[in-house]
Amino acid sequence: MLEGLNLKEQMAIELRYLGNSYEEISQRLEVPVETAREWFKDRGKLHDSYIEYARNTDYKLQATREKNVAEKAENIITITTNVIRLYAKKLSLPNAESEITVADFVAAWKIQRIMQGLPTDVRTQNNTGFNQEQLDAEAAKIRVILNAGKDDQDDEPEMSQDEINKQLNL
Repeated sequence: MLEGLNLKEQMAIELRYLGNSYEEISQRLEVPVETAREWFKDRGKLHDSYIEYARNTDYKLQATREKNVAEKAENIITITTNVIRLYAKKLSLPNAESEITVADFVAAWKIQRIMQGLPTDVRTQNNTGFNQEQLDAEAAKIRVILNAGKDDQDDEPEMSQDEINKQLNL
């Protein structure tokens, strides 16, 4: 990519990639402005090397961005899963409050939004479908599922994942 080029030429390619003008490149490398301009013309000495450098660097940056996005998404899922597990554990403790409250769901929702870099104030959502009644209905469904078999835990086995998904209409 930059093999076979002297240090000034390599630096010129890097400076141009970083958005420096021909004037800035000429000042930094102490070459005439016209020389810097000629290097990057269609048939200039550095044109092909610059194109290759830009493509490779763009590809590496995109791969890094995609990896970071995937890691953030995985972290969001992990944190949300842990929050839900904590609430489920809260339900299974003796003398514990027997219901997950709407506040619990709102807290989990806010954690997800914060981790995704999204606003948590519902008023800023601009009709994104947030509906308190729908949230209450979903909370009630989940309470029923989590409480299923709780009273007679010894008599019935816990619900399978398939049964839970069916109850949640997944």
